[in-house]
Amino acid sequence: MDYFIKAHFENENECIKLSMPISKVDVEKRIVSGFATLDNVDRQGDLVLTDASLKAFEKFRGNVRLMHQPIPAGKVVSFRQNDFFDPETNKTYTGVFVDAYISKGAENIWQMVIDGTLTGFSIGGRATDTEVAVDEDSGDPYRIIKEYELSEL
Repeated sequence: MDYFIKAHFENENECIKLSMPISKVDVEKRIVSGFATLDNVDRQGDLVLTDASLKAFEKFRGNVRLMHQPIPAGKVVSFRQNDFFDPETNKTYTGVFVDAYISKGAENIWQMVIDGTLTGFSIGGRATDTEVAVDEDSGDPYRIIKEYELSEL
């Protein structure tokens, strides 16, 4: 099984949290960009399908929060499907790439982006359709998340 080392994923029951590194910061526009999700098996043994993420983002209100707390940080301004090549595994993954505006009312959060304290995106939501599969190479089971409700980035 291949893991995207720079990502972190955790789940408890049907709640999911996935963290991905920030890849671009536009200081003038206060826009932070990066992958929110990728379609690879994570360290917790889950794989979030890109189609599931695209559907979840289409229904998403766009809330950007600070570290899964009820602290508003901004809004998602755009999202799109994109590919990511991982040179460590020599594989290409597909996922959802986002651009998020960090509010002027969240200056402390913006400063944490600028100084490198905040380094990535993380989604939070509830899995609504899953199935279990087995990796052909390792024989390890993993959960495929085929649908979820996205509540925060």
